[in-house]
Amino acid sequence: MKSYRIGAVLVAAVALTSCGTDSGIEDQESPVALVIQSITPQAVPTPFGDVRVDSSGAAFGDTIEIAIASIIVNQNPGSPGVTAPSELNDIILDRIRITWSRIDGGVDLPPNREDFVTDRIAPGGTLVLSGLEVLSAVHKFQFPLFYLRSDSLGFEPSTGFFSIQALGSIEIFGHTLAGKPVRAVGQFRIEWTDWADSA
Repeated sequence: MKSYRIGAVLVAAVALTSCGTDSGIEDQESPVALVIQSITPQAVPTPFGDVRVDSSGAAFGDTIEIAIASIIVNQNPGSPGVTAPSELNDIILDRIRITWSRIDGGVDLPPNREDFVTDRIAPGGTLVLSGLEVLSAVHKFQFPLFYLRSDSLGFEPSTGFFSIQALGSIEIFGHTLAGKPVRAVGQFRIEWTDWADSA
């Protein structure tokens, strides 16, 4: 079991990279587009994806940091006769949706999540959202994640693995002050396991 845990840590370190995908710029109606530049898992106060902190049985939620940018589409403010976008093209974020899919052959998943946000990004500007919770601690006491805890089965019964590997898809919805809808999407990998039982 220990050798497997060491292997899982190495896999997680490589897998927890991310990128914005399918930005939708090609279908953009607004003169500005919203894109996700990076998604960074946060490993504080416990490892990202840990289902149990220690022998006390406590758990923390999983959080990420997202860097978002407003990209000016089909405009070059530096060219003669072309003006920069006005405040009407400021983007107001509305909500963020997190959906899950299994990549380890399993089926059961924790619930999707949707949160409301009210941040604002000027044309050509950037924004960093830190501490964005993608899964609450409550769901680590519910199946299928509860299976992984050492005070439960310690493994996922449908796969026999000591972890659950999933792909998280992020959708960020917003609109410009002029009323044009904008949307950005990105993905990240997560491996839920009982890191506290890895020693």
